[in-house]
Amino acid sequence: MDSGVGSRVRRRRLPATAAAVLALGVAGCAANPQDDAVAWTGRLCDTTRSFLEAARSTPPATADPLTQARELRRYLDTTLTALDATASGLGRLGPSPVAGGDDAVTGLGDRLRQYREAFRSARAAVDALGTTDVDAIRGGLPAALAPLDQLRIPTADDLRGTPELNAAAGQAPACERLGEAPPGSSGG
Repeated sequence: MDSGVGSRVRRRRLPATAAAVLALGVAGCAANPQDDAVAWTGRLCDTTRSFLEAARSTPPATADPLTQARELRRYLDTTLTALDATASGLGRLGPSPVAGGDDAVTGLGDRLRQYREAFRSARAAVDALGTTDVDAIRGGLPAALAPLDQLRIPTADDLRGTPELNAAAGQAPACERLGEAPPGSSGG
């Protein structure tokens, strides 16, 4: 009989303990919403970093069109891979705890779709030039890269919007690093 009373007491304590832990967890999350906003905004900046670095790392011009085309293919492939990773990462951010965050993610996602289309179009056009005809490559590269001419690669400023989002971005080290050019980039 004693074991039955003990079981009932343990069963009553378990829900009470779980409720206390849940209350602490919720209180901990709400204790400093500014920290949540800064952390989320930092993740947003980290998510976009690989694409921004890849897009800014345009290959230097070379006198040999074959080498230039090969380097451009590599650049376009690397940038497309980073772009897809960034788009996927945006989907994993979750809802923004900061005003304007969800709008920034939506706007960036829309722009990434435009970038993907332009980079894929440029990649297909560079491929269509072939790999052996120097004159065709030399003459065709400007037209092949034309879809990229209309793009403006986003900066950390594009992730700002509302005063709350600006404040969170200003406190997130990852957002400060977005403005830094990666080593070896041409800044293009």
